[in-house]
Amino acid sequence: MVFKRSVSIAVSRRKAIEKLWHQCHLESVKKVIFSFDPFRPNVKSCRDVLSFVGSSRVQETNDKCRVQLQVKSDRSEPSVDLSFENGSRCVIKTENFTTVNLMEILNRVIAQNTLEKPNSLETASK
Repeated sequence: MVFKRSVSIAVSRRKAIEKLWHQCHLESVKKVIFSFDPFRPNVKSCRDVLSFVGSSRVQETNDKCRVQLQVKSDRSEPSVDLSFENGSRCVIKTENFTTVNLMEILNRVIAQNTLEKPNSLETASK
């Protein structure tokens, strides 16, 4: 019984990550810097999200966005540093987040900082 439950949890977590990955876009993001020390215990979520954001599907949403990796050996906390086209910046400390939590936060922050595109009907009527 325990084995079935752990398998179902793993499957539901995988489906949640896949859904969040399909929602991820980098339209308004200028640069993303993933920074972590691989010898710290809680860097898995940062590494996982790096692989999703670095995928070709997400990269195609903004060809101008630079995704950088900083591997450190100074025992610093893992983080994701986002720079947006509107000039704002957000640093997310990722040590205490699961991959699903970090993907949700990343998608939310990007959605909040997405530049509003003018409505073509409003600009045409003015």
